[in-house]
Formats: sequence, structure tokens, C-alpha cells
Amino acid sequence: MWLNNLIRLKKDPAEKEQFKEDLAKCLEHFEPTFLEHYTHGLNQKMGLPSFHKDSFDCGMAFLRILQSEQLDYTQSFIRLQNKQFEALKDDCLDRRQFESFLAQYESIRAHQDTDALDAEMVQANPQYILRNHMAQKAIELAERDDFSEVERLFKLLHQPYLKQSDLEQTEDLGPLPSDVPEVMVSCSS
Repeated sequence: MWLNNLIRLKKDPAEKEQFKEDLAKCLEHFEPTFLEHYTHGLNQKMGLPSFHKDSFDCGMAFLRILQSEQLDYTQSFIRLQNKQFEALKDDCLDRRQFESFLAQYESIRAHQDTDALDAEMVQANPQYILRNHMAQKAIELAERDDFSEVERLFKLLHQPYLKQSDLEQTEDLGPLPSDVPEVMVSCSS
């Protein structure tokens, strides 16, 4: 879409064609480079070896489960990291799909240095992310000149990969329950 919008800016048909060729040449290395970095990052988050031929497919299977089951991305990766497989399976309506994924996942990791892979997972999966309801609470308190929540979140999110039981609150660990109205915080908040 954005490419077509750029091309429309050129009035002369010859200029349009040259622009398309120049742009294609410029972007020809983007997709393979992007996929290489994406695959590496996904493998780190999953605790899978980059060199294994099935690692990417296994990672994509997990992402499809997260999407189809509408599971929380951050919380699910932490559960995978902590080997809370039963809890993950319990979150799934299609338990066979998860069991199939888990069999492939464990098969890939079976003959690997899992300590090294697990260490990569810890560095790739944040324990905490800023969620809308957390930001909204901090904003509401700050509007009443109470900046304690802003300060707490700043400390918590300063080291998001480190478990900080002394700073965390239950609502920091996942999305709000479905019966709580969603909070919409804009970038301008």
C-alpha cells in the first residue's frame, strides 16, 4: 500500500517505472535480512537452537497457538521459559494443537545445551511490559499530584527482565480479566 502511494507521487510514467526499479533494488536485501533477525529473535525467545532446521516452524506454530487461542504473548513466553507446559495447555481450547507443538519443541531441544538456550530465553523474555491499565493508573494518580505509581513503574520497567517481587503488583503480570473494561491510553497521554 505504502509503495503504491509513493509511486503515485511521480507524474511521468517513465519516472514511475524508474522509481519502482530503484526502490526494488534498494529493498531487495531487506526481506532476507529482516527474516534472519526475526528468526534469530524468535529462536531466542523460544529457547530453540538457530541451526536446527525445524526451529523456525516450531516457533511459528507457537505463535499461531497464541493467536488462535488469544493468549497473552508476554505471559505465554514466560510460562514457556519456566516450563509451565501444563498451565499453557490449560489455557488452550485446542489441547491437541498444543500437545503437537510441545512434542516438536521438546524433540528439538532434546539433544541441545538447554542451559545455554534457557539463559538466552531469560534475556529475551521480559517479565514486565507496560500495559495500558498500568499506564492509566499512573496517569490518574499523577493528575492528583501522586507520582508514586510513576516512580514504581519507572523502577520496575528499568529492569524488565529481572523478577522484582518487591515492586510488582498482581496486575503487572498480565492483562486485566476480561470482565474489566479495557483502558485505551493514547500516545499523547
